[in-house]
Amino acid sequence: MDTPSPSDHIRVETGVRQGDEVSVYYDPMIAKLVVWDNGDRLSALRRLRSALDKFHVEGLQTNLAFLRQLSAHPAFEAGEVETGFIPKHSDKLLPPASEIPADWVALGTLASYLASSSSSSSSSSSSSSSSSSSSPWDTVGPMRLNHVSKRQMIWLDSAGQRIPVSISQTAPGRYTIEAKGQNIEARGNLTTPQTLTAHLNGTMYKDVKVVRQGNNLSLFYEGKSFSLSRPQDEGKSSTSSAVGSLQSPMPGKIVKINVKPGDEVQKGAALVVMEAMKMEHTIRAPTAGVVDSVRYSVNDIVEAKVVLVTLK
Repeated sequence: MDTPSPSDHIRVETGVRQGDEVSVYYDPMIAKLVVWDNGDRLSALRRLRSALDKFHVEGLQTNLAFLRQLSAHPAFEAGEVETGFIPKHSDKLLPPASEIPADWVALGTLASYLASSSSSSSSSSSSSSSSSSSSPWDTVGPMRLNHVSKRQMIWLDSAGQRIPVSISQTAPGRYTIEAKGQNIEARGNLTTPQTLTAHLNGTMYKDVKVVRQGNNLSLFYEGKSFSLSRPQDEGKSSTSSAVGSLQSPMPGKIVKINVKPGDEVQKGAALVVMEAMKMEHTIRAPTAGVVDSVRYSVNDIVEAKVVLVTLK
C-alpha cells in the first residue's frame, strides 16, 4: 500500500498500513484523501487526480479507478453535482469490467523479463549449479532461437484465463512482444525495482508502478490498475486446475448463487454474487462452458482468492 506524500496541499487519513488484514466486517473506508489548492476548483481537481495516481493498493479491490473517473468528468469539474450525479453519468463513471488490454500485458511481460534478466546478470556464475528454481521470476537466461533472445511465458488474468505471450530481444534494449494477437515493439527499463518506463509502439508509459508478490504481478498507471499471475503448473504437462476456475476477489459473504453443477453458461454470465465491504461483486464466467462444481453456499463467508465455481 503506497499513499501520496503529505504536503501543504495533501492529507491522507487512514488507520490501515501495509500488511494489515482487512476482514469482511471492516468498514469499507480504508483511507480518506483530502486535497486543496489556493487556486480554483480545476486546479484542486488536477492536484487530486495527481494524488490519486500515487495511491497504490494491492490485495483489495478499491474504488480508486472510479474516483479518478469521477474527478475528471466535465460535469464534476464544472461543479454540477447533485444526489443523482452517479446514476446520471453511470455509463462513463461505472463502465463494465474490461479485459486486460494487450499493452498492459506487454508492460507486465517487459517488467518480468527485465527483472529476471537483471537478476541473472547480477548472479555469480558459481551459482549456476543451484539455478533450478521453478519460480517464474528466477528464470536464468533467455532461450536462444535463431540468434534472437526469446522467452515464452503464460499469464493468467483476474478471471483465470490464460494469456500466452512471448518476448524477443531484437537489439540491445529493444524487444518484440506477442500478446493477445498483437505484435508490440517495445523498449524500456526499470528505473527502480518497482518502476517501469517503456515505449510500446511509440506510446510512452512513464513510471508504471510494478508490484510483484510471488507469482502475482500488479501494474498501476494513471489511476488504472490490472493484475496478472503466473500459473502454478507452468512447465508441467498436466492441465491446470486454474483454467475455468473463478476466485473470490476479496474476503466476503456469498449472497446469491445463480448456477448449479451441469448448467451451461455463456461468457459473461453472472454466476455468483458476493458482498464485501458493503458492496456487491458479481463473479462472471470468463468463457462459455459447463459448471463443474459450486464450492460454497449462500451466506457462507469466504476468504480472498478461493475458488468459488469451476467450469469445464
